[in-house]
Amino acid sequence: KTSELTARLCAVCDCEFEEPEVISLPPVTRLCFHEPTVFQAEIGRAAANGREDTSGDSDACFSDGFGNVYVLVSDGMGSGVRAAVESSMAVSLIMRIIRAGLGINAAVRIINMLLMTKSAEETFATVDLLKINLFTGKSEIVKLGAAQSFFKTNGTVKTIESWSTPVGIVGAAEIMHRSVQLSDGDGAVLITDGICEDCFPRVRELMLSMGVTAQECAERIIGAAENGKENNLCRQDDKTVYVVKMYKI
Repeated sequence: KTSELTARLCAVCDCEFEEPEVISLPPVTRLCFHEPTVFQAEIGRAAANGREDTSGDSDACFSDGFGNVYVLVSDGMGSGVRAAVESSMAVSLIMRIIRAGLGINAAVRIINMLLMTKSAEETFATVDLLKINLFTGKSEIVKLGAAQSFFKTNGTVKTIESWSTPVGIVGAAEIMHRSVQLSDGDGAVLITDGICEDCFPRVRELMLSMGVTAQECAERIIGAAENGKENNLCRQDDKTVYVVKMYKI
């Protein structure tokens, strides 16, 4: 049992470890032990379909076993099943490559190459990837064609916009990393472009509100974006929202 193994390892090393994360990539299974982190990330997610029964957005939240938590959101071209195939492929492969230890840049280059060669028709997907180190609070964000993200630091909300094209458009994807230092009480919001600009004041208001959980915040953002969508084409796009709130343990 992992609990017994953890107890023995703690005794041998004279150090406290959390129970391991089990990462299985057949035929290899890896157990990752690490010390308790300094920060805890409370994560909320909410989503809504646009005009199609199937959302073209795909997303994942995962860790790499080294104290880093990732939030990954991708928006496929258009909406419906075809867009969902592109975005889900991007999310699935990027997550697997990162967890295999090859890093963000390798993951983006591989999925870019696959989308470039997947079809004679134009296929692309946005990538919005946030990496948070729960020991230090240092965060990195990579945005390729994605909607802007919001970061709350030191009691103020700032935005970071995309500076690169989506994957699947150009042969050599430009990968740039931006760093953000998060601490106790700070947070982030990642969205797809179904969240229109007229909802951004509500996003900032919720990020600065006290006593609102990450999940409640995500659901309220989706609620604001869905309001009146019958008469607003912008609001009829697929919507995905991730909210991250940082707390010091």
